[in-house]
Amino acid sequence: MSGADPMEILRTLAQAERDDLAPAPEPEALIRDIERTSRRRRRRRRVGIVAALMALFATGGGVAWAIVHRTHAPDPTQISCHQAPTLESNQIALSADGTDPVELCRRAWTSEPTWGTPPPLVACVGDADITDVFPGDDTTCATLGLTPLALGYTPAETAVIQFKDHATSQMLAGGCVSREDAVSIVEADFERFGLTGWTISFPYPFTADMPCAGLAIDASLKLVAIRPLPDIFGDDQGG
Repeated sequence: MSGADPMEILRTLAQAERDDLAPAPEPEALIRDIERTSRRRRRRRRVGIVAALMALFATGGGVAWAIVHRTHAPDPTQISCHQAPTLESNQIALSADGTDPVELCRRAWTSEPTWGTPPPLVACVGDADITDVFPGDDTTCATLGLTPLALGYTPAETAVIQFKDHATSQMLAGGCVSREDAVSIVEADFERFGLTGWTISFPYPFTADMPCAGLAIDASLKLVAIRPLPDIFGDDQGG
């Protein structure tokens, strides 16, 4: 291929997408963006991004280049298994556990009776910064304007996956966990799994009706939001 460096084109497109979604400086505004789910908003950029990428691939050798230049999902903790090779197809949402995402989706596929026998699957870095798995082959990610997912998890990605699993398990096991106890759990797990540069946010105030803490984790932003929830555990388990 000649002309512009393909990697630089991808970086520019990704940066443009992130600039469109740049959160406000306040943590509360930031987590509101997260909780609205950014997938739909990011898809508004999809037409332009796909067009630019397909122009790149059309110059010749683009698909082979994309396969060689696999990349990692900014958020390695979430996986979306698609029933068809389209961004709008039916999906199964999974939490990563360190297993190959394609294998996880193959197992999940068999749990959906209407989906039939799992076809060959391929993993891409999706438009919401997570792993999307589609029926298809080595050309599917490029056709969708996505980049093939790098094979295997890095040690840093494994640490993030383990952090999310452990912190969430600690919260669920604690009944109605207070805001202060949630902070202690999260900070201890930051240290346990060697996570640096992460931030804790409090998007909403805790009240008498919403005294229990829940977690919303966005690994792509290195952000943990501690959110208030109602006490579904009963007064005898208050945190």
